[in-house]
Order: sequence, then structure tokens, then C-alpha cells
Amino acid sequence: MDKGVVDITTADSAGWRTLSSIMGQKSLSITFDGISSDNILKKKVMSMTDISIPDLKIEFSDGSNFVGSFILTDLEETGTYDNAITFSGTLLSAKHQTKPTVVASDFVLAGPPQ
Repeated sequence: MDKGVVDITTADSAGWRTLSSIMGQKSLSITFDGISSDNILKKKVMSMTDISIPDLKIEFSDGSNFVGSFILTDLEETGTYDNAITFSGTLLSAKHQTKPTVVASDFVLAGPPQ
């Protein structure tokens, strides 16, 4: 979680940078990795016309959560393991919301339940 600072330096700052004590832009970057035994993840990403994931709820282990839209900025195959593909990726927050329509644990890019 990044809570960016706001630079409020002016000509009156005598050459010193002045930062506001009020939080600036907030953002959330999530990196993930996993393993897939089929090509469903690759097919899903390759067929996406929009790389945004709207209204995603990220639940943290301490019980807190973040709800918002995310942009998939990176997804790469990192190798193979036991006849499966390993992958990693990055999601960047795009917009904060209050009510989710998708929960991260529900956002599964895998085959149908067996």
C-alpha cells in the first residue's frame, strides 16, 4: 500500500522541499504467483479486450480488505513444474469502491470444478 506524499514546495521554501502532512494519492500494488496445469489462464488473458478487473475485493489475513478496480499490468510464465506452468503477475489499483461484486478468492482462472 502506497500513501503518496504531496510536494507543496514554493518559492518561499528557501530551497527546501516542503511536504504536506496530509496524505496524497493512495495506491495498492499486488504481485502474485501460481501454478496452472492447463492453458485456461493463458487463454483467458489473451482473450481479454479490457485488462481491468472491476469491483474486486482483496481480503487480507488480518481480516481487513480493499475493494476496488484493478488493472492487470503484468502476467508472465515463469517456468514449468511437474507438467504444469508456473506464472507470476501484478495488479495495480485503479479505483477504490465500497461494495464488491467479485471476491479475490472467487476470482479463479482455472477449469470448472471437478
